[in-house]
Amino acid sequence: AVYVQPFYHGRGGGTKLVEYLKRKAKEAGARKLVVLTTQTQGFFTGSCGFEEGSAADLPAERRRELRSSGRNSRVLTFPLGRYAPSPR
Repeated sequence: AVYVQPFYHGRGGGTKLVEYLKRKAKEAGARKLVVLTTQTQGFFTGSCGFEEGSAADLPAERRRELRSSGRNSRVLTFPLGRYAPSPR
């Protein structure tokens, strides 16, 4: 789970955190990141480059959990093949 307290919104902390996760995932050999969100779709798509995904992007067990949760989460994906680290 990723969460940034409202006091820190708009200061770049969330974007930096997601950039760190992208870098670590790519270093570990992952091909894509998948995010489930009920409230922050705009942040992930607008600020972090994620795209609309579907339940098919999830492992089978997680798909079952999503269906039974009733949370109506959106699935977003980021293909790590197009990841280029931000300059520091």
